[in-house]
Amino acid sequence: AKIMALILTRHPSRTLRLKSCTLPMACAAVLAAICLNPLVTWISAGVMRLYPPGDSLISLEQSVSAIMGSAPGLWALIIVFAVMPALMEELAFRGFILSGLESLKNKWQAILLSSLLFGIAHSVIQQSIITFAVGIVLGVIAIQTRSLIPCILFHAVHNSLAVLISKVSPVFVESSPWLSWILVTDNGTTYQYSLPAGIAMTVIGLLLIAWFLRLAPGTIGNSNRPRISGAVTPASG
Repeated sequence: AKIMALILTRHPSRTLRLKSCTLPMACAAVLAAICLNPLVTWISAGVMRLYPPGDSLISLEQSVSAIMGSAPGLWALIIVFAVMPALMEELAFRGFILSGLESLKNKWQAILLSSLLFGIAHSVIQQSIITFAVGIVLGVIAIQTRSLIPCILFHAVHNSLAVLISKVSPVFVESSPWLSWILVTDNGTTYQYSLPAGIAMTVIGLLLIAWFLRLAPGTIGNSNRPRISGAVTPASG
């Protein structure tokens, strides 16, 4: 994505949204990823019931499980399954592709088309549907903030939660009143979100997305609020 932006655009850093963002934007993105995770989990379960996993998805899940089982530690899983995909996919889809689609002069068309491509890129239909939905949220954040940092934070936290919930210890959950209210289990090993906690979190997550939608796109540069600088610096001005 960076090479194509350097070759094909006049302002690579602007195309890839390599700009700072305000602290409230960064915090809202992280909190939105946490709060919308139950909704994404429920959508995933519904998709799996509608489209039962075939041999290709089962094989993929087995490969992922094998990788997770052989990882040297939780930190390695977070880097491989959360941090790296967040950086690479956001540069490509909410950076280069979404910026190009903004030439349509209709932000919703740009968001939907980039989200569709994001879903198609995941190839397996179950994953494609889920990533399409997540891509819409990321597209909204990208366009409203004009920065890739909130998108990377949202994406990394979203992926990290899937890893953390799969690895959470029953002792750790039971020792925390908050976690024992949020996460429940039927078999003592696999956890899922409780209905009351999931609904409350979803409402907060949707309110945060509504807050993003109320932002005036393109005004980020005039803000005097504390800012977070980009972790990825452009190769060219």
